[in-house]
Amino acid sequence: MKNSRSQAVQQGLSRSSGGPGRLIFEATAREILAKADQKRAASSRDVTSRLVKLKASRLPGTHLFYSSKSKGKPQTWLQVVRLNVREKQTLYGIRKAISSQDVHVYCNCPDFKFGGFAYLMTRERSALSGFEEPRFPKKSNPKALGSVCKHLVNVLRQLPGEAREIYNRLN
Repeated sequence: MKNSRSQAVQQGLSRSSGGPGRLIFEATAREILAKADQKRAASSRDVTSRLVKLKASRLPGTHLFYSSKSKGKPQTWLQVVRLNVREKQTLYGIRKAISSQDVHVYCNCPDFKFGGFAYLMTRERSALSGFEEPRFPKKSNPKALGSVCKHLVNVLRQLPGEAREIYNRLN
């Protein structure tokens, strides 16, 4: 039952984007940060994130893999940000993509999944493909406040400063 429901959600998202395999871009990094919960945004200052890997895909877009760790905690979490940049793109094009184009995001921390942010990003059509969450967070976030976890807040804040690093790794 659970698989058929998630498949139906994925099919619905694919249909709304113009067919299977087409990307859905609905929110820029700036828009996602503007909706972020202020408490989480403030606590994101304790998080250190670094770009670990960059992978250009066959679909239009590049996946940026970040690793984040909070001060005093042993866990390391993975964040994935998908930008619509390609190989052989100019530095100016990458900076423009970061500031004005829409992104897809994902974090594997429990707050992103159980705090309702995966659901909210699915609703905003900014969830990374394959990680959509169809269930509303009735207990953990019944007012549907915020947009992303503190790890993604930190990553999205530092993204504009990573343009040269992305350019160097792509070219």
